Amino acid sequence: MGVGSLLAHSGSYLARGGWIMVLILGLSLWMWLLIGRQWYLLRRNSALEKGVGECLRRAGEPGFTAAPWQLQLLEAAGAARGLRVRMRKRYLEAQTASVSLSFQRHTGTILMLAGAAPLLGLLGTVTGMIDTFDIIAVHGTGNARGLASGISVALITTQAGLVTSVPGLALGLFLRRRAARASERVVRFTHGLMLEGCDGPGQEPCTLPETAKPREEGA
Repeated sequence: MGVGSLLAHSGSYLARGGWIMVLILGLSLWMWLLIGRQWYLLRRNSALEKGVGECLRRAGEPGFTAAPWQLQLLEAAGAARGLRVRMRKRYLEAQTASVSLSFQRHTGTILMLAGAAPLLGLLGTVTGMIDTFDIIAVHGTGNARGLASGISVALITTQAGLVTSVPGLALGLFLRRRAARASERVVRFTHGLMLEGCDGPGQEPCTLPETAKPREEGA
């Protein structure tokens, strides 16, 4: 099948589904854009991550690269080095929470869009059946073309909603789990930075309390 025939077939498919197909298509494009952005963010950060010890040894060296969130936390730890222990803990915990939220920023929206797609498909089903019953009321069952048109709207929009929703839900849950694991790595990295900054004699230990650990969305 050539590109021209594929475009023609796609246009015919959208036209048969009616105006609701435009909404489902827009929702699908928005959802896949967010999935791509979230995938790129998590993959890029995972590929660039370094250990706490290496970051502390090599921070400031020319050409040193690490995950953007690690560089952000290293800069925050340097800026907070002159603060008292409790203030330093609170400052780094706030930075940690900000980084963790950035990992989970789009997952909720992806799952919401994936869940909304079948509802739009159901709206198309109801609209198509209403059109079908209107044709029956006016022309009886003799207008086969009109009946087929209404049923086509009902079935195509339902199909499009499910095709959009199933991969969106699967990938949304997968990305949410990856974001949660990335958030755990952020907490461990910050913990290491806080221990490094509080190892002097007589200093109280800088451990993260349980409430500072990021929670998964929906928990």
